[in-house]
Amino acid sequence: MTPFDVVPIPGKGFGAFAKKEYEIDEEVYQENPLVYLYGLNKPYTDAQKRELEEKVESLPSKVKQDYFNLSNVFPTEVDAVGIFMTNCFDIDDGKGSALYINLARINHSCYPNCKQKYYFDNINNILIEKLICIQNIHLHEEITVSYINPLQSTNDRQELLLKNYCFKCDCFLCNAVNNNPTLRRFMRSA
Repeated sequence: MTPFDVVPIPGKGFGAFAKKEYEIDEEVYQENPLVYLYGLNKPYTDAQKRELEEKVESLPSKVKQDYFNLSNVFPTEVDAVGIFMTNCFDIDDGKGSALYINLARINHSCYPNCKQKYYFDNINNILIEKLICIQNIHLHEEITVSYINPLQSTNDRQELLLKNYCFKCDCFLCNAVNNNPTLRRFMRSA
């Protein structure tokens, strides 16, 4: 059971909304990876795509159904691969990627209220993702993380998000910069 409700958001697909309040440094959730691949090259090689398809095919039917219910913004890829590319996170300093089925519902914000931390479980030999609160989160507030370095300029963030995730960010920070000429000049010079 997750500490968040997954709710449709017009124009975004789905989002995760807190079922309770969280304070700074509080752990919101942790999850084992559903599918992970090491030694990735981006774009993925044909062998990596086949490995991914085999891993997804071997999932139990209910879990596989949940996997295929995730978004795919890469329609030119086979569904299993496109879904993975859309919803995975780089792990182990970019040496691999992992998909965490529930955490895949956490949307991006350049001004996030959570961060991702990873730790290696030596017993099970897996990299577990923890979601840690970095701003107080109110009941029913959307839980967000930053998919990229939020300290980049707004233009650089927008470009990177469009290229790698196929969306234009409309978070608080992007809108504040776009609607405030002084802040826009400051962010460009940062």
